[in-house]
Amino acid sequence: MIIELSYPRSELMPNRKNGQHWAKTVQIKNEVMLEAFTIAFTERVNGKFKPADTLPLKITFMQSDKRKRDLDNLLSASKAAIDGIAKALNIDDKQFEPITIMRGYGNEAKMIIEC
Repeated sequence: MIIELSYPRSELMPNRKNGQHWAKTVQIKNEVMLEAFTIAFTERVNGKFKPADTLPLKITFMQSDKRKRDLDNLLSASKAAIDGIAKALNIDDKQFEPITIMRGYGNEAKMIIEC
């Protein structure tokens, strides 16, 4: 199953949100989680998901420029999206194993998750 989502929001990057109160980012996290849940749930209903004990997860961060962004920050900013996908698939996010993180370049900044 391939899920295309918005590029991780800068407000959720650990380097940007450190020291801020959680209430400043909770609405953004909920929006990201809902987007991921909706797309993954639709894929599940359409029969494109087969449950398993572990599920490999490949995340590709497509960038529209060549700036070097920290992949670990991008992964942290994607936590709400990963949680939304796990919820839509009716699994625990600890079942995503292994997790592969990659960088790609294209015309549009987006996140592509394959599971």
